[in-house]
Amino acid sequence: MRVTMKDIAERCGIGRSTVSFILNGTAANVGLSEELCHRVLQTAKEMGYRRNELASSVRSGKSRVIAYVSGRLSTSYTMRMIAGINDSLNRNGYSLRMYIHNEGEPLNLLADKIISNMIPGVIISLTRDLSEQLMQLLKPWNVKAAMTSFLEVSEPVVQVSSDDAAGAAAAADKLYELGHRRLGLVYVEHSPGLKIKQENFLRRLGELGLDHGESIRLGLSGNGSWNPEDAAKVADFCRSPDCPTAFFCEADPLALRFIQYADQAGFRVPDDFSVIGYANLDYTDFSNPPLSTFATPFEVIGEKTADLLIDTIEHNRQDNVRISIPATYVERMSTKPYNGLKQQEMKG
Repeated sequence: MRVTMKDIAERCGIGRSTVSFILNGTAANVGLSEELCHRVLQTAKEMGYRRNELASSVRSGKSRVIAYVSGRLSTSYTMRMIAGINDSLNRNGYSLRMYIHNEGEPLNLLADKIISNMIPGVIISLTRDLSEQLMQLLKPWNVKAAMTSFLEVSEPVVQVSSDDAAGAAAAADKLYELGHRRLGLVYVEHSPGLKIKQENFLRRLGELGLDHGESIRLGLSGNGSWNPEDAAKVADFCRSPDCPTAFFCEADPLALRFIQYADQAGFRVPDDFSVIGYANLDYTDFSNPPLSTFATPFEVIGEKTADLLIDTIEHNRQDNVRISIPATYVERMSTKPYNGLKQQEMKG
C-alpha cells in the first residue's frame, strides 16, 4: 500500500501540512527546525515513502522533466552529450524526455507536446532557424531553453559548447612545436557551422608567420563514404611541390577520410604527413594509425547545460549566457616531428 504524507504525519505526531513543507523542500520558508526536518525525512525513508511526481506537476503546473530535442540521435557524440545531461538530471531530481524532430514536420506539433506535458525546460539541438522558431513557440508558456552549441539566435538562451576557436589555434601550435612550417587545413566545403575552426586555425598561422593563404587549404565534400572525387583531390594535393607537411582536419571523420585517401595515393601518415583531428570520437583510438586529436568534452557540455537550465527553471528566469569548455589535446600516432630529409625525398 502506498505511503502518504498523512501516514508520515500520524507516525511523527505532527500535522500533514508540516510534513508537506519538509518533503517539498520549503521547510525553511516557515521556520521549521533542522531536528524536525531530519526526523520527518528519516521516518519517510523508513516507511518507504515515494513522491508522487504526477500529482506534484498538476499542483504546480510544471513537471520535473527536461526535454531534449534533436534532429537525430545516432551519433556517438550525441549519446555522450545525453549521458552528461542525465548525470545532471539525476543529481537534481529531474528526468529526461527525448523528442526527435524530422525534417518537414510542423514545429507547432512538437511545441504542443512539450507544453501539454508541463515540461519546464528544453535543451535544443537543431539548426539555428528551427531552434529560434521553437523557442518563440515555447516562450509564452515560460518554458526555459538551453543549447549545446553556439548559434546566433535572438531569444535569450543558455548556450554551452567547446571552445573550438582556442582548440583550432592550439592545433596550429602543436604542429608548429613538432617542427612543421607548412601547415595545411582540411575542411568540409559548404559547411558554415564549422567555420570558427577554419578561421582561428588560419589566424594562428598568420600570427606564427606562416602561410595562411589558399594554397594550404583543401576542401572536401561532406560525404562520409568513399568518394572518388575527394580521393582524386587529396592525391593531387599531396603530390603538389609545395604540399604541407602537416594537416589540421576540422573533424575526426574528415581526418580519417583524408588519411584513407592519402594512403590510397601512396602516402603514409605520419611518415609523409602529420595529421590532427578534432572531437576525439570513440573510434579514433582504433584507427590506422590511431588519430591525434583535440577531445571535445561532450559529457561535460551536457552536464553543464542541464545544470544551468535547471537553475533558470528553479529561479524562474531565462539567462542569456555562453559558456566555453576547453578542448584538450590527445596525442596518438598520426603525428611526429618534422623530418626535412624525408620530405625532400618524398617531393623528389
